[in-house]
Amino acid sequence: MGIRTQKVSAYLGFAWVALFFLGFWGIARFVPPPSPQLGPQEIKEFFAGNTSGIRIGMLINMLAGALMLPWCAAWAVQMKRIEGRTSPLTYTMIMCGACLVLELIFPCAFWQVAAFRPEGDPEIIQRLNDLAWLPFLGILSTAVIQGFVMGAAILKDARPVPAFPRWAGYFNFWIVMMFFPAAFIYFFKTGPFAWNGLLAWWLIVFVFAAWILVDTVLLLGAVRHQETHPDAAAKTLDDLAAEIELLRREQSPTATKSVGAEHIYQQND
Repeated sequence: MGIRTQKVSAYLGFAWVALFFLGFWGIARFVPPPSPQLGPQEIKEFFAGNTSGIRIGMLINMLAGALMLPWCAAWAVQMKRIEGRTSPLTYTMIMCGACLVLELIFPCAFWQVAAFRPEGDPEIIQRLNDLAWLPFLGILSTAVIQGFVMGAAILKDARPVPAFPRWAGYFNFWIVMMFFPAAFIYFFKTGPFAWNGLLAWWLIVFVFAAWILVDTVLLLGAVRHQETHPDAAAKTLDDLAAEIELLRREQSPTATKSVGAEHIYQQND
């Protein structure tokens, strides 16, 4: 991935945050979230009262979610520079990034389905709303692993001039630890651990946005580092073939002398 492509991919992190709040808050009016305590009829009225806004807002979020793919790919490129040829953290980052995108897109699709027939059965609309909110906030394992491998890669950088500041590794550890309150939304319909609560919603949404914003700035810094401290050029197949041929030629005289000496020895016998 070239320098310019990496920069564009990094800036998509800023774009995602802006589009997320535009679609989720400004258009769909999902902030604050509808309480999990609301009954089926109240949820139906919520969707019926802003059907077009929910459809448009979720469409924006579904499209914006895909922007995280190149963002994660650019991060993987920088992690690969740190790890080198054997790079398990990089490949873990790629897989977690793919999961993250699905976890952002599929809940929006469920909200779209709920808004598609707002005149339908209130129980079905409520279940679709539950099916969106619970995984949207409650599936945190892949994001936690993603943050840990990013932090581990940063701390693993032993180059004289590292691509990321060392504090960035601890920052990623600290951020993902703050995601854990969202794991309790399956048990509570009220209070700070409900999906509209202080810890499971307000803390998570702003911490997640801060995570993406700060890591985008860090990623841009790492790309600039690559510009000023370019990696050693990888050897091509032609280079390797030339080295093999050179080694073969260097060994040929020795081999010839050895064969000749052996022949003379046999004649003397």
